[in-house]
Amino acid sequence: MVNWRETLSRLVLLTIGSLLYSLSVRLFYVPADIAPSGVSGIAVILNHLIGTPIGIMILIGNIPIQLLAYRTLGGWQIVARTVYVLMLYSLTVDLFAAYLPAAGITDDKLLNTLYGGIVGGIAGGLIYRAGGTLGGTSTLARILQNRLGTSLNNT
Repeated sequence: MVNWRETLSRLVLLTIGSLLYSLSVRLFYVPADIAPSGVSGIAVILNHLIGTPIGIMILIGNIPIQLLAYRTLGGWQIVARTVYVLMLYSLTVDLFAAYLPAAGITDDKLLNTLYGGIVGGIAGGLIYRAGGTLGGTSTLARILQNRLGTSLNNT
């Protein structure tokens, strides 16, 4: 039987985490020309170099990783939360570009790095707490955790 309270709680955490991470990338990293880690970082670099949309590049970069996760983690039930996060994150990271200041909040790269890390860390924590990942290298870490029996902070 489905526990609706737990399902709704997870969905709320995944949604808030996705939105916070999108804000982190758009408000702090992109204006300061700072690339976050993993697939998101590659997407930010490609955006800076050739102008590709960040969200679309995040989706494209995550397709093979999510297919690998599907095969190794045991099906779509496990990958579904991450796919939800990826869809919302990649959509909002591009949508927020129209509504947030292009120059960000501050011109100081150190402050942008700190603020982006804090907001992104909170976002990642909410997503992990709900049983999802931000995709990319986080999903690869989850696969290693499953295969090797180590915790996510050791992979």
